[in-house]
Amino acid sequence: HFNFITWHYLYMVGMTILGSIMLYPAGLMDYIDALFFAAGMATQSGLNTIDVNTLYTYQQVVMMLMTCICTPIFINTVVVFIRLYWFEKRFEHIVQEVRAQKRTKTRSIGSRSKSQMREGKDEDADPSKLEQGVRGISLPVNQEDQDAETPQSPFMGLNPRLNREITFADEVPASGRRSPELARVPSHRDVSKHIEFLQRQQNNAKKGGALYIPGPRDFDRGERPEELEEDLAIQRRKTRPTLGGRRSTDDPRGRGGSDTAKDSPGADHPRRGVTINLPDHPAHRDQMATVEKDDEEDGDGMSRLGRIKSALSLGRSHRNPGEHEHRSFAKTLTNLTHKKEDEDPMPYLSWTATTGRNSMFVGLTSEQREELGGIEYRALKLLAKILIAYYVGFHLLGMLILLPWIASTQPWKGIVRADGQNPVWWGIFTPASMFNDLGFTLTPDSMISFDNAILPLLFGSFLIIIGNTGFPCMLRFIIWFLSKVVRHGSGTWEELRFLLDHPRRCFTLLFPSKATWWLFWVLVLLNVVDLIFFIILDLDAGVVTDLSPGLRVLNGWFQATSTRTAGFSSVNLAALHAAIQVSYMIMMYISVFPIAISVRRTNVYEEKSLGIFGGEEDPGDDSDQSYVSQHLRRQLSFDLWYIFLGLFVIAVVEGDRIGNTNQYAFTTFSVLFEIVSAYGTVGLSLGYPGINASFSAEFRTTSKLVIIAMMIRGRHRGLPYALDRAILLPSEKLHKKEAEEAAVLTRRLTRRGSIFSE
Repeated sequence: HFNFITWHYLYMVGMTILGSIMLYPAGLMDYIDALFFAAGMATQSGLNTIDVNTLYTYQQVVMMLMTCICTPIFINTVVVFIRLYWFEKRFEHIVQEVRAQKRTKTRSIGSRSKSQMREGKDEDADPSKLEQGVRGISLPVNQEDQDAETPQSPFMGLNPRLNREITFADEVPASGRRSPELARVPSHRDVSKHIEFLQRQQNNAKKGGALYIPGPRDFDRGERPEELEEDLAIQRRKTRPTLGGRRSTDDPRGRGGSDTAKDSPGADHPRRGVTINLPDHPAHRDQMATVEKDDEEDGDGMSRLGRIKSALSLGRSHRNPGEHEHRSFAKTLTNLTHKKEDEDPMPYLSWTATTGRNSMFVGLTSEQREELGGIEYRALKLLAKILIAYYVGFHLLGMLILLPWIASTQPWKGIVRADGQNPVWWGIFTPASMFNDLGFTLTPDSMISFDNAILPLLFGSFLIIIGNTGFPCMLRFIIWFLSKVVRHGSGTWEELRFLLDHPRRCFTLLFPSKATWWLFWVLVLLNVVDLIFFIILDLDAGVVTDLSPGLRVLNGWFQATSTRTAGFSSVNLAALHAAIQVSYMIMMYISVFPIAISVRRTNVYEEKSLGIFGGEEDPGDDSDQSYVSQHLRRQLSFDLWYIFLGLFVIAVVEGDRIGNTNQYAFTTFSVLFEIVSAYGTVGLSLGYPGINASFSAEFRTTSKLVIIAMMIRGRHRGLPYALDRAILLPSEKLHKKEAEEAAVLTRRLTRRGSIFSE
């Protein structure tokens, strides 16, 4: 059984081999160089052993396209589509199973009814006890004796699908005492009026508003059921507190009537149940004591099918009016006037959920799990559309801005032509390389020829950031913006709210608000620190003295954004201050840390992945700090030994050149800089005198293989743990895993609550 990380390794290795096969036949390179380029394309490392400017256009097209299908955005988008497929497959299986159960049950009931009719046991079939009701429904009518003293209930035989909202009388006499008004209750009510009332009651269900049913004493004093306007109905309900925190949600189309009543003695008709919500408890957020319904009209199978249809529909506000809707709240004696819809923390669910750390839902029933799966499925469908628009849209935006600029602006148009490239192709290839953080350019000196071109440096910095390190921030901003412009309460709004509230249940690189802000400020801080060091330490460096102060700041900013992801160079790195080179090497190593830590600390199964959730220990108040420190320790243990092993192997292979004083540029620091650049999948290089390529071009074959291994291993640094909700497919095993963690969390909350109570 392969997990996500294993599949990711196979995909990276497979695309590397495939890319080398596509590049090598065109010529101009040895196979080791083709393999090196292919690894750089698959991992977006951007190191090159041959000047890209000298390659055929076909090879450059392969580089651009292969990179587009290997970026983190593309791969995680594919994961979303795979999860959508498994969601649909799972729901399809459930629907087929439910329909099969329904057919079996229908045949069983039909056979039993026929046998009862043959045996003459169907009392309701007596014509004297049947009346034709609304919509062709047969209503059993109890024919009473004229001298009967017990009045027949006026609420018998109502449609079971009507709204079950109860309106209480203002006063209730003490138990055992007879109210004076009850003494004047007539001993008999006309049956024809009773049937007429029932028909009126059911016809009102089709109309708008709400049906007010008076209490028994008010009914005896002459008051009759009346249809109220929606505003009056809401105002009347506001004066009635709800018990147990349970409220009924009226369908927007209106459903009048009630099926709750006291049955007259001897009445023979199905009994309807009452659901009671128990008070709040830390370990049992939503427990209910239910009196089961004693009729077989809606079995479990159809209820399950209805839930699935509701979960996959446009949302809670668009459900079938015939369905029984309710919202369960873990509150007691809550007045409806104190709870508005826009204050609902989870408006996309018909129940109030208890969530633990990182959107871990606790104590879900099978029905709630199906509803949660439905809104998650809808959110994934919307997220898939947003991701496609994001990926394609910013590619096109970069081309639409840089292509007209390079085609009409001198002297840079002439520079590109002098290097043997078409400006139009440059305007297509370069923004794609920036957005995908590839780092390859069609000019032999990277972006040094454009060190005084404001637009490509400024807009290129934007593309570099939103294509990698800033992608989670930009994606959440787009989702938040869409949630503000779509209609409030619509299905799309609910899906956007779910993505904002529970992002890591849906996507690996979408974080909660707090984590997103943390990532944003960390990125700003790192870029500003790089910029300050660049300005201060290279104040008098020859590579920047020819630039104006504004262009010097712009180049420092572009170089800072490229240091951790893209690997472009707008200045000669080998000519910079030694401290700047060291700072760039450190920044390349920690390039993935902000995103990697954000991915892992927002994991729904974070505690389980760290191995600290199997027991019952409580992490304490400083759990956030302890979690981050554990993630950092695991990251360092994953990285350091591999980097130093690679350095040792290359030092052995290239030892004679490292020790040769005549090759002054071939130093241990240059080797370490190249290794860290490859492992960080950045692509910066100190280069080597006399070549327009990376320092790796001077390595022997074994050393190049080590660099390839560094690229592939480093590409997997920012991946989530194998146990991550955003990459796991929906299955019974996943539900079992969630139930186990929820049980442990529930016990922890219960124990903590008991400690506080003491």
